[in-house]
Amino acid sequence: MNKGITPPVRFWISAAALTVWHLIGCAIYLATVSADPATLDAATQAYLDATPVWATAAYAVAVWAGMAAAIALLLRRRQARGLFALSFVAVIVQNIYAFGFGGALQTLGPTATVIPALVILFLIFAMILARRAATKGWIR
Repeated sequence: MNKGITPPVRFWISAAALTVWHLIGCAIYLATVSADPATLDAATQAYLDATPVWATAAYAVAVWAGMAAAIALLLRRRQARGLFALSFVAVIVQNIYAFGFGGALQTLGPTATVIPALVILFLIFAMILARRAATKGWIR
């Protein structure tokens, strides 16, 4: 374990919550990329079939970098900062495709914006937490 200043309880609660959030994201990613086409409605299947490889890759980077960042934060590693930033950039790239070119809003409806907005908010919180933790000496 890292030596230095002991983080407060709120740090551990936030880091644990972020880890759970990213675990859920990993599960959703795996369910999406391994979905049986027979279980999806035609519009969703058409949307997924039309998604380019680079957008799916951005989704993968966003999910797995975020998970690695959450684990790094729990381990009090400074790498969490860069990994959360990488995840954030990948989420933006993914959403540029989904809502700018992919027609997610038309295919999936207006509620399709809720989860991406929450993901962005959680990542902003995570980046602020990691930066503050580094400044306060909670992570090394």
